[in-house]
Amino acid sequence: MRRPARMLTIILFTGACTSAPPQTLDQRLETVDASERKEILRVACLNEAEWPQRSSIPAGASIRLRAHNSHYLDPRVQDMKDLCGRMDALADAGPDATAEKVRLQRECASMILTKKQDGGEQFAQHAARAQHICEEMLGK
Repeated sequence: MRRPARMLTIILFTGACTSAPPQTLDQRLETVDASERKEILRVACLNEAEWPQRSSIPAGASIRLRAHNSHYLDPRVQDMKDLCGRMDALADAGPDATAEKVRLQRECASMILTKKQDGGEQFAQHAARAQHICEEMLGK
């Protein structure tokens, strides 16, 4: 009698501990209103801007390296964060900001091309995510 009860308890605990896979950006944007959409895109853009900075710290890195990395800000990261802020501000500008939108689309395309040239599969994935965010924020 104890064995089936123990097995049932183990199955219930392992089933309760499994987590759902993370949602993609498209899945998060499906059922939200305009203000939530704007905020989700803004946060996604800023997180993507910090991607190389966050991912470059090895797991067993020294405290000195972690402290340096937390205070040092890569110029590319800052440039992308500035671009995110300008794209976010453009969302409130309305339809009369077409010239600014075109300029930001060109700037975003240039930034993505630079990211693709950095090399490696992870940089290609990062560039694809950044391109998707730019398209969503500026319109396709």
